[in-house]
Amino acid sequence: MRPKPATMYPLASLVVFLPLFWTGQPAVHAKTRPDIQQEEASENKPQPHHRRIAASSQSAENPGVNNQDDRFLSTSGRIDFVSEAPLESIKAWSDELRGVLEFTGAFAFSVSMSSFEGFNSGLQRQHFQENYLEISRFPKASFEGHLIERPDLSRPGTYPVRVRGQLTIHGVTRERILPGSIQVMPDKSVKLSATFDIPLRDHGVNIPKIMHQKIAESVRVAVNARLVVPS
Repeated sequence: MRPKPATMYPLASLVVFLPLFWTGQPAVHAKTRPDIQQEEASENKPQPHHRRIAASSQSAENPGVNNQDDRFLSTSGRIDFVSEAPLESIKAWSDELRGVLEFTGAFAFSVSMSSFEGFNSGLQRQHFQENYLEISRFPKASFEGHLIERPDLSRPGTYPVRVRGQLTIHGVTRERILPGSIQVMPDKSVKLSATFDIPLRDHGVNIPKIMHQKIAESVRVAVNARLVVPS
C-alpha cells in the first residue's frame, strides 16, 4: 500500500532547493544538547524539517509534481535584530535572507549567520559570531513550516497570517507559531513581514552573567522579504 502523503508540511516540491538550506551541520534537537537537556526533559519536540524534505525526495523527482508556477521565490530579503540591554543597544542586519513560499502555504527560509552587519564595533561582531553563535559550527539559521491561515495569493491585498514551523538557530530547533502579514502586490509579487522575539537561551546561546547588562537575554527580530513567481 502506498504511504499517505504528509499534509501538515507539504514540502515535497522544495527538495530542489535543499542545497540552499542544507548547511552540512544538521540541526540538533533541543533535547540532545547536553547543556540544556535537563530543561527539556519533559518536552517532546518534532524532528527537524530538513529530514521531512529529504524523505519526500522520491515524490519530488516526479516531473508532474514540481511546477515552477506553484511557488514564489525570494528576490530580496532582510532580517534585522535588536538587543536592548540596560547598558547597551546592539543592532545588526542581513540582506541575504533567501527562501521559497508555495501556493500550498509551505515555506522554507534560510540566512547565513556570517552575513550580519552592524553591531557597535568589529570586535563585538566577531564575539557574537565566534563565541555566542559559533558560526563555524552552525553557519546558517532556518525557518521551515506552513501558513496556518491560507490567504488567496492570487488576489492583491494585505492579509494577517500566522505561521507554524521549525526555527533552527545555533543548531537547536524549536517549533514556533509566529504572527506576520502577507501583502499580495498588483504585479503578483508577495511581500512578507513579521516581528517577533527570540529568547537566546531557547537555542542554546548562553550569555555570561557578566555580560547581561550589555546583551539582552531575548532579541527582537524583524523579517521582510519580497518573493515572485519564477518566469
